[in-house]
Amino acid sequence: RQAARRAAAHSLAPEGPPVTVFHEAPGAGGVPANVIPGFRIAREDIAADINRIEELGARFVFNHSGAIDTAALRRDGYTSIVVATGAPVPRELPLEGSGIRVVDALEFLAAAHQGKGEFDGYRSIVVAGGGNTAMDAAGVAARRPGKPKVSILYRRTLAEMPADREEFEEALADGVTYAELSLPERMTPGVGGAMPVLRIREMELGQPDASGRRAPVASPR
Repeated sequence: RQAARRAAAHSLAPEGPPVTVFHEAPGAGGVPANVIPGFRIAREDIAADINRIEELGARFVFNHSGAIDTAALRRDGYTSIVVATGAPVPRELPLEGSGIRVVDALEFLAAAHQGKGEFDGYRSIVVAGGGNTAMDAAGVAARRPGKPKVSILYRRTLAEMPADREEFEEALADGVTYAELSLPERMTPGVGGAMPVLRIREMELGQPDASGRRAPVASPR
């Protein structure tokens, strides 16, 4: 969301009108600064990007409530409003059973960036997905204390994977394993101190969907 706001400010400021960027966060940077891992984007580059926008005349207001009161903004002299709310609602992975902690990739990346140790001590971590965010999560997971075993499970094949090949190869270089046509399906709690079990559904590719890629469907049991 904040990246979209910075992009809008960078485009509008040189055109002449004064630009004010309202942030809910205490500082600029958004997902690139607070979620995407440092080995992917240098924090110095993000800071330089923000400085360029400020030099163009854009003003940042932090710790904003997030409420959009257009009438109040117009009374304050604003004539145009650009809403850049992003899409922060995660897509849930339907899993049967219990016993294994399931978290959104952005939540995991943000916690790791903040130095929280809530994900330390895990022996095995599964990342479900094939986008760049999944690659980031896998790379960060592989760097956690204790060096857990990290696996990427993707419901399509490598040919359909949307992640940049460079990022996928970097994840493999970090020791991450990969299994295609695989989708986590059910969790079973461990018994007698045993580790919980994650059952994986084998997938196959069916007819193309709206994106033009062949849709993954469950293989016959």
